[in-house]
Amino acid sequence: FGPREVDIDNDPLGSSSPPVIVGDVAVVGTALPSGSSPPKPDMPPGHVRGYDVRTGERLWIFHTIPQEGEYGNDTWLDGSWRNTGNAAVWTPFSADLERGYVYLPIEAPTGDYYGGHHPGDNLFSQSLVCLDARTGERVWHFQMVHHGIWDYDPPAPPILLDINVDGRTIPAVAQVTKQAFTYVFDRYTGEPVWPIEERPVPAGAVPGEWYAPTQPFPTKPPPFDQQGTTVDDLIDFTPELRQDALEVFLETFQGPLDLLMYLIRKQNIDILDIPVALITRQYMEYVELMRKMRLDLASEYLVMAAMLAEIKSRMLLPRPVPDDEEEGADPRLELVRRLQEYERFNQAARDMDALPRVERDLYLVHSAFEDDAPPVLGQASLNDLATAFRNVVERAEFNRQLVVDREELSVRERMADILDRIGRSKSMRFEDLFVPEEGRQGAVVCFLALLELAREQAVILVQNQSFSPIYIRSREGGAS
Repeated sequence: FGPREVDIDNDPLGSSSPPVIVGDVAVVGTALPSGSSPPKPDMPPGHVRGYDVRTGERLWIFHTIPQEGEYGNDTWLDGSWRNTGNAAVWTPFSADLERGYVYLPIEAPTGDYYGGHHPGDNLFSQSLVCLDARTGERVWHFQMVHHGIWDYDPPAPPILLDINVDGRTIPAVAQVTKQAFTYVFDRYTGEPVWPIEERPVPAGAVPGEWYAPTQPFPTKPPPFDQQGTTVDDLIDFTPELRQDALEVFLETFQGPLDLLMYLIRKQNIDILDIPVALITRQYMEYVELMRKMRLDLASEYLVMAAMLAEIKSRMLLPRPVPDDEEEGADPRLELVRRLQEYERFNQAARDMDALPRVERDLYLVHSAFEDDAPPVLGQASLNDLATAFRNVVERAEFNRQLVVDREELSVRERMADILDRIGRSKSMRFEDLFVPEEGRQGAVVCFLALLELAREQAVILVQNQSFSPIYIRSREGGAS
């Protein structure tokens, strides 16, 4: 099991499929309890092993959750590979005996519907992996679901078959999935037989979850079962329930463009090559449903319906070309532009929603404590005193006045004034000693008087802590 300690006697380990024999090697998988309700988040990992069929000696181990330094380990963020389990092969293996290859349909990591504790794409979970059965070395792999949170484990063994594509025979392997997709590869090289596109997918809003920004969609063959939900799937036990279901379904669309994008995505239509006649017919079916239910719900959709009808007519019927329009211009261009702009704003909204949010992802904590202990006053340093004086001088500059007659200021008189003021109030803030109206000269005289008093030990300068206010106290009053 790698560096993880596993309790062979008590951990829930088993097997739900027989080993596969490839030459002189028995390849064995692991079955674990259902990931939909795992007994603990740090389940044992479902690594795959190869044994000598005659001696039982273990020949190799393939870490379905890559260990440190192995390929794919960096797809487990925050070191989550250390304490994540499952990623086992519970379905039967398939093997190409001529090449000595074995094919592993690997399940999701712990657990099926939440992956916030193991962020990242999480190789080799929900992947098809080809190994050399003699050595356990990985030949190729393809991950069909990045960071799965929908229980989309491969539900069946890969199918090995030879197919003819454009007159060329391809030794293929096909993996069916719970999404009704079929992923088809050259079983020796791992190259997709038909293009598989990485498409952006929306993120959810579950606190703490990590979402993959894209997922792989095979372009061929078409899905072998229905994908998604249509109006025909809604309940119709009674007319009232049917009406309620229709309202819930139709009100999920955030306007005409949202409904149009839903119809386009549902059929995997290229947004740059929209079959307007087909989309218009389907769109009008939904609008008609809205009209029968509530006219106010359908009203805003009728404008888009009129636009689709106009585009359809322009594509079917010739018409004069206006002076400001190029001859042969595709009438769908404006619709495509609006759809692309809508999708950009929609994606921006999803990106913003994925940002941490107070009271959803972050929670503010307020704490308070009462400190009845008297403040500890320390001796003010010369640097602190100089800094405080500099601030006073800077403020004095704003109040500088020009006078005709110069008033003579005496340091001795100011010393007596300071002692008198401190004697009345016991202590004073450093800044309160200065009179801004006296300008720079008055501030300098006052500061020199204070330094002289401190030199003669007539006053004490105190400060609670660094950068806190400085206080002047008389020597007779002492310092606490």
